[in-house]
Amino acid sequence: MESRNNTTSSSSSSSSSSSSSKRPRLSNFLKFSGASISNSNNTKRRQRFNNPSVSTPSSTTVTATLMNTGITGTVSDYLQQLPPELIQKLFIHLDAISIGRLAQTCRQLHMICNDDHGVWRTLFIKHFNNYFSTTTYHRHHHHHHHHHQQQQIVPPLASLASSSSLSLSSWHNLYRNHYILERRWQRGQANVRYLTGHTDSVYCIVRYKKQYIVSGSRDHSVKLWDLDNYTCVASETHHEGSVLCLKIASDNEWMVSGSSDGTCVVWKLNTSSSGKINVNKLQPLSRLRGHTNGVLDVCIVENKYIVTASRDATVRVWDRYSAKELRRLEGHAGPVNALQSHGYYVVSASGDSKVKLWHAETGECLKTFDGHTRGLACARFDGMRIYSGGQDTVLRVWDAQTGQCSAVLEGHDQLVRTVDCCGDRAVTGSYDRTIKLWDSVSGQCLLSFQGGHDSWVFNVLLSKTQIISAGQDKRIMILDFGSDLNLIK
Repeated sequence: MESRNNTTSSSSSSSSSSSSSKRPRLSNFLKFSGASISNSNNTKRRQRFNNPSVSTPSSTTVTATLMNTGITGTVSDYLQQLPPELIQKLFIHLDAISIGRLAQTCRQLHMICNDDHGVWRTLFIKHFNNYFSTTTYHRHHHHHHHHHQQQQIVPPLASLASSSSLSLSSWHNLYRNHYILERRWQRGQANVRYLTGHTDSVYCIVRYKKQYIVSGSRDHSVKLWDLDNYTCVASETHHEGSVLCLKIASDNEWMVSGSSDGTCVVWKLNTSSSGKINVNKLQPLSRLRGHTNGVLDVCIVENKYIVTASRDATVRVWDRYSAKELRRLEGHAGPVNALQSHGYYVVSASGDSKVKLWHAETGECLKTFDGHTRGLACARFDGMRIYSGGQDTVLRVWDAQTGQCSAVLEGHDQLVRTVDCCGDRAVTGSYDRTIKLWDSVSGQCLLSFQGGHDSWVFNVLLSKTQIISAGQDKRIMILDFGSDLNLIK
């Protein structure tokens, strides 16, 4: 990189030559232009990747520029005069492409740029720390206190640096793979696979041990799918109606299904020592009876309680072991369509357009969130934010502590049927047959997928690498953004 100003006065030239033997001040030759961000909501780029199609509402470009001040010579000439530790600190302000180019200028910079535990570890922590850290409500030891605190439930990434599970040669590869993953999300580039086998609408899906998916259908069956080979490895029918909801316990040893027949079945999940499901021993343990209409959603609280929501407008809390009803959470004036638990807190969403926050052990309603204009179909709760969507076609994001609506996400044309969240991102599925990815902080729609399902979308799951959806077209769709990438999961 030669000087942009080669015609200088003789006085400035002599000044430059006289100071060339001294270590130059950083401000004399290094300047960062900062972030140049282009963000136009009026410009849409459409690209088709296999099927479905995806649109990205905006493009973002961030640049950092090294500027010369008129002193003859190259940037690398001056960088070589700085201590290596200072160069490393400078490099963390650059992107990976710029570092790669600097590494080709001289041997010393090549060594510094390829210092895996120095430069690349620092860059990885800086750019991808959000893949590891999240906050949640503190689960107080005294559960009757409704005091909300935030805590980090995943160790900070810096603590991983000392872990023996990460070799010093891995940071560059980790950065590269996460960079590729991020670019794929930005561009909507995913491998698309379908799971077929249900003979009617697929209403619900849950993940099991990352390798499996469990699905429930209008065909009355519960199926288990192996994501390693995309095959159905087990299928059981113990309901007399549609399987509308599923939930797997946090210990991965049991699950609950709810049905339009008004009952819930508690299942035992038998696994071998290798973690493989024993398909011959997917056993129903007990059945919960009491609702006077279909069970629309279910959640599990601290592996102790089963909470069910029904078309009969009640929310009921059951003892996991005895299958006895313990209490009812009363207050909704319409069918309760969605439930989500976090610790001992339970969020419910109803056809009465209200969202309520409960304490499962006391049965107390802590807050009511009012803002939707029509009935609700879905809700999610991550400990800090509550997401709710329904017939008014918008997704609202609520602050669980203050009760205030922090964002209204608009973009669907019909009922918002399902929502899931991961970090600061949320995904929705709608009766308009689209799946949308959102930034839940800014409210911006990041991606919109069309054509993935031939009819209504009933359920979606979101992870760092995948969007999984189920629909009325009898199929489960997997959008995999992390194919062939070695990532920390």
